Amino acid sequence: MPAPDAEKVLRKAIRARGPFAPAYYLHGADDYLKEHALRDLIASAVDPATRDFNLDVRIGPELDAEILGSLLGTPPMMADRRVVVLRDVPAMKKDTRATLERYLAHPAPDLLLVMVAPAGEAKKSEEDLRARALAVEFAPLDGDRLSKWITHHAKEQHGATITPGACVMLHGAVGNDLPALAAEIDKLASYTRGEAIDE
Repeated sequence: MPAPDAEKVLRKAIRARGPFAPAYYLHGADDYLKEHALRDLIASAVDPATRDFNLDVRIGPELDAEILGSLLGTPPMMADRRVVVLRDVPAMKKDTRATLERYLAHPAPDLLLVMVAPAGEAKKSEEDLRARALAVEFAPLDGDRLSKWITHHAKEQHGATITPGACVMLHGAVGNDLPALAAEIDKLASYTRGEAIDE
């Protein structure tokens, strides 16, 4: 599934609170977008009342095969599903990776597995994991997608509007570094105090 389509499928599941794929593989160069998608996915899939019991976030290279097997085999408590997030999956140890691959061949219906790869050059070993999950790539935004993100961020975070000309100027001054753009939008929204952000 091409990345833009996979991202749409993920966003639709997040908005509707399901149905979710059994496993997601979040990768790509833009860690800011990746982390926001992960945060939204967890918020949508995990009941806040049982979050302490039904959410595990672990770093792949720190896990051994036995611990991972236990994480993946634990049923949810007082909820429909558990969520297990594995960070830095490409750097997992060989035996731990084998446990993960066995699980992906027959994923549990009451577990949502989210694998997260850090930004950087993709490893050949990632291809198999991407093929066994809904792989969502988060590439740096540019052009129209970046303008839409700026407009969306201003509206969602501050209830502010921003003109197309101001979007172009902001992009020209800051580039496509989303954390820096978010900080500048925050300043502009504070300065305009509810008025439209314009040139």
